[in-house]
Amino acid sequence: MKVKIFFIFVLLFLILVPLLALNEIRGRVDDWGKETLLALDEVESADGEIPCSADLLSFFYDYYNEKIFLRVDFVSLRSIAVEPRINRWEKDKISLRIRISGAGLPLEIFVHNDGRADAYMSDGEKISAQARITVRYDMVEISFKNPYFLSDCEKLKFTVESFSKDNFCDRLTADASAPMTPGANCALMHHGNQALAYTDVFRGRSDDIDGSGFDEILEAHDAHNIPVNIHISGLLQTDAAWYDSAFNDWIARGVSEGWIEMIGSAYSQHIMPFVEDNMNDWAVYIHRQMTHHYYNFWVSVAWVPERTFLDGSGGRYPNAGVNDWLGDDFEDNDIYAVILDDDVHCSGYDNHQIHYISGTGLRLIPRDHDFTGKLHAGDGAGVLAILQGLAASPDGDYRIVVYADDWEMAAEMGEWA
Repeated sequence: MKVKIFFIFVLLFLILVPLLALNEIRGRVDDWGKETLLALDEVESADGEIPCSADLLSFFYDYYNEKIFLRVDFVSLRSIAVEPRINRWEKDKISLRIRISGAGLPLEIFVHNDGRADAYMSDGEKISAQARITVRYDMVEISFKNPYFLSDCEKLKFTVESFSKDNFCDRLTADASAPMTPGANCALMHHGNQALAYTDVFRGRSDDIDGSGFDEILEAHDAHNIPVNIHISGLLQTDAAWYDSAFNDWIARGVSEGWIEMIGSAYSQHIMPFVEDNMNDWAVYIHRQMTHHYYNFWVSVAWVPERTFLDGSGGRYPNAGVNDWLGDDFEDNDIYAVILDDDVHCSGYDNHQIHYISGTGLRLIPRDHDFTGKLHAGDGAGVLAILQGLAASPDGDYRIVVYADDWEMAAEMGEWA
C-alpha cells in the first residue's frame, strides 16, 4: 500500500516549473511546463509482468513552426544500486514507437535502444529527428522537423508503445486537443529522529531482514524519482555516521541528484519553547551545520520538534513556563519557514497556503493532518479527493497540500503505525 500511495503523486500530480522557451532537448525536466502534459498512464509494472523500464508513465507535447517536441516518462529507467547505477533502458533493451495522426499524413517515430531516432511519413518521406535519453529523470525526449501546418498541430493524436527486447510492453494514447487539466501542488516530508545509537530505523532489525525500515520508503522515492523533503536529527545523523555510513551516503546522493531536499530543526529535538534562547540558537545552528557537512545542503525550512511553537506572553496559546520566542532562533540561522500543525497553528486559516507570521519574516507551512492521516490509513480515494479539490480551486497554482510526519509512520514501524 505504501508504494501504491506514492504512485498517486507520480501519476496524477506532477509538479513542474512553467515553460519559458523550449527550442531544444536538453535532458532537463524544468524545460517542460505543466501545460505541455497531455496524458498519464497507469502503473502496470508493480505485478512484475512488464519491467518498470518499459512502463509508460506520462507524455508531454510542445511545438512551434519548425519543430515538434515530445517527452515520454517511464516508471524507472535506473536501478537503486548504490554505485554504479544500472541503466535499465540499456539493460532491458527498451525501445519506443510513436504513431502520430489526426492531420495530414500519419507519421511514425522509432527510438532505438542505442538512442537513434528515425521518423517517417506514411508516404516514405524521412523526417529529421533526434532523441535524448535521460536515465536520471526516467525520460526520453524527442525533437523532429515539423511537417504539419501550425493550425493542425492542435489536432494531432499520439499512440506511444514501448518494447523490451523487441517484445511489446505498454501503450499510451494522447490527444493534443485535450490536454490534462493542471494538477495540484503537493509536498512530502519525512521526519527522522531516534536516540543516539538506536539504529533499527535505518534498515529494520538484523533478525528480521524483511522488516520495515527507513530504507523501504527511501527506495520508493529513489526508484521512482518522487521528490521528498527529509529531516534527520543531529543524533540520527551521528548514528548513521557511526553505524551505517552508507545510509548517509544514500541521502547525500539523493540531494546531489535532486530528488531530496533537507529540512532543518534543533539538534536533539528538545522542546524548544522551554529552553533559553542561546541554547535554542546553538541547537538550530549545529543541526544546520551538520546537515551541510553530511549531505551538502544548506537548509532554509525547519521542522519544529513536536510542533511546540508557542508564541510568548500575550499570545493565543498556553505560555506558562515559556522562556523563548523561537522565530529568531530560526531566522538568525537563515531558516525562513517552519512546518507546523494546521489544526493547532492555522485554525481559521487556509491550511493549503503558506502564511507569514505577523511582525516577522518567518513563514508558516501548514501540515495537513487530514491528508497525512489518509495516507497513513491507505485511503487513496480520500487522498485523491483532497488533491482534486485543490486542483479545482481557482487559486490552485498558489496552494499546496503538505504531508509531514514521523518517518516511522510511512515505513509502518512501531506499534503506533
